[in-house]
Amino acid sequence: MIVVHKNNIHTTSIKILIIHFVLRAIGDSVDRIRNLILNDDDRIFANSVLWHLKFSAYVFWYCGEIIGDFYLLSRTSPFIVSPFKNIRLVLSYVTYILLALGKISMITYHFFFPFQKIIRNGSEYYNKYWNGYWSFQLFISFFSMCYDIIIYFTMKVDFFDKDIYSDIMENRAWKKYRKMSRIRVKYVAIISSLTFVLVLSSKIKFMENLLPTSYLEYYRFQFVTMPYIMMYIDQILISETDMIPINESIVHMNIYSHH
Repeated sequence: MIVVHKNNIHTTSIKILIIHFVLRAIGDSVDRIRNLILNDDDRIFANSVLWHLKFSAYVFWYCGEIIGDFYLLSRTSPFIVSPFKNIRLVLSYVTYILLALGKISMITYHFFFPFQKIIRNGSEYYNKYWNGYWSFQLFISFFSMCYDIIIYFTMKVDFFDKDIYSDIMENRAWKKYRKMSRIRVKYVAIISSLTFVLVLSSKIKFMENLLPTSYLEYYRFQFVTMPYIMMYIDQILISETDMIPINESIVHMNIYSHH
């Protein structure tokens, strides 16, 4: 990514990708160390070292996600006329803050959870842990879905369907960017909605036998990872259209010349 955008590394979008990648890589490395010690997620409750390694990985993962979640806003704001007066964009910022708070709460939950009691009391606290875990995940997935859907409709109303971009759209590369943006934002909104439905199923009693916790967590992780992968694909596709990346000052100039 740095090689592809070496001349635009100072832009907000590229900085987000780099920070997200570094934090994610550190989290993965910590979790890999934990796997080398003992590759069994359930056994992390029986050993304080394993628990703290897993918790450390969570800290880096969720911090990376919080940074990565801002990518959509960083790509949306430049195309909005009077952004602080745009109710849809304001709602996007509100839902982003709530989403970030949910992930910070998840970190806090792991920090204060008395995992030692699982060793002494067995399944009682084990079930309490997972009940709390899925409650936080439900909160996170709900606001993630709201955030992505609001971003989609913000872009649809204020960018995809706007006639003020007609002069810019004479450029072939711009047309490609507009098309890719529509697909990217719609894809992310669909994936976040599926994630919410999946996490919601963890709270439905009769689904417990159909979707054990390990399977549920595996598929949740796969769904959650996809939108972050799309960030990198988005930048690679932009570079392929000779827009490395789109010049935001030009965008603002064209918008306000029509305003």
